[in-house]
Amino acid sequence: MKSIKFVIFFLFLGIKSLSAQNADVYIMTGNARDYLGDLQGALANYTLAIEDDSTSAMAYFNRAYIKRKLNDYEGAIADYTMAIKYKPVYLVAFNNRGIVYMLLGKKSEACADWETANSYGYPDARKLLDEYCYNKKSDTLKTNTLKADTLKNNLLSPNNH
Repeated sequence: MKSIKFVIFFLFLGIKSLSAQNADVYIMTGNARDYLGDLQGALANYTLAIEDDSTSAMAYFNRAYIKRKLNDYEGAIADYTMAIKYKPVYLVAFNNRGIVYMLLGKKSEACADWETANSYGYPDARKLLDEYCYNKKSDTLKTNTLKADTLKNNLLSPNNH
């Protein structure tokens, strides 16, 4: 199965649409590398995408997701913030940045992001608000490893939004 993945990966690398911008190709390649578990390669491709198009909200979002997987929470927050700067109603970015804030113990920032996403009707934000912001018990549970793992599992990947 792994060999099939590598063949697909290399075929994917070889396919470049004439109309595709370099940033788009870097993003697609980064997605493939993430899928194959090459987080450092994905990070490098998303960085190349940002160098090619510094206003690509998707490139910042995808790089933030990888940084979170690599436990670079501050870097993830910075990239989610840039994604939101270039796409102000990027609800999944608000949602994910809120999760990273909560993982850092920054409850007020997390709740503010989820409030924003919820105000535009993003359904996952409502669940997180109910669980972590409106629930008095959440203050005592935020350091619980199980809660942290649950939060991490709520992050939406570049391939799922």
